[in-house]
Amino acid sequence: ERLNHLLRALTHVTSAFPGFAGADAEKKLADPRAELLSLARDIDRPGSLRASLRGLGRSTYAVRDQLPGDAWLVVDNMRQNWNPRVPISQIGGGRLNSSVNQLILQLSAFSGLTHENMSRETAWLLLNIGRRLERALNLIALLRATLVPCYDSSMEAQMIESVLEISNSLIVFRRRYRSFMQLSTMLELLLLDQNYPRALAYQLLQLQSHISALPREQLIERPGMDEKLIAEAITELQNTDHKQLTHLAGSDSTYPLLEKLLVSQKERLEKL
Repeated sequence: ERLNHLLRALTHVTSAFPGFAGADAEKKLADPRAELLSLARDIDRPGSLRASLRGLGRSTYAVRDQLPGDAWLVVDNMRQNWNPRVPISQIGGGRLNSSVNQLILQLSAFSGLTHENMSRETAWLLLNIGRRLERALNLIALLRATLVPCYDSSMEAQMIESVLEISNSLIVFRRRYRSFMQLSTMLELLLLDQNYPRALAYQLLQLQSHISALPREQLIERPGMDEKLIAEAITELQNTDHKQLTHLAGSDSTYPLLEKLLVSQKERLEKL
């Protein structure tokens, strides 16, 4: 059951519909291997890893004069070499997972090179605005697909652990809270912690900082629409009580306040 929920979440996070959420979902959930391979290596499918790497390569080439040379080499290597040749019968054997982990290391290298070697000018600001927007929107999509629905206590604990692991936050959570998997404390970490680089609040504050540093017309004194949107998003999050987000209303099968908050944040960030 948990695997099925996570597979559906994968479709929502990648926006690779219909996937595990469409008309043929039950058939694909019964044997997800072909769909997973498609998401890994179908270059003509929006949302797949290979299509995303092709897009990254094109974008990087267009602004290659703004990037450190080593960063361009890393991207070119990823784009040309990512095509895992894993037979469908062996997709659960670890080879695809190993390839994905190697790709994560290369992406981390690209991130480190741009962070350490780019001058803090407009190009760097725009690159990081894009990074923070994507991280925020991906986190919102993940939480909506996995933790807005209600489960029994055992399943909810498993889903919380899965989301923390996906968000690279499991060790941080255990060190900080030293308690059972509780949805309210997990939301406190991943939504409201302004000092945690994986949290939504952290992304919003970084966005506000980068947006305020962008070049502006000297004659315009009032805040721009971008500054208003990010200020509203931050205010909404700061006024949120993480414990109330887990309150149920009647016989709801979802957490309505959590859903409302995530939808509101998503709409503001998409406008931004």
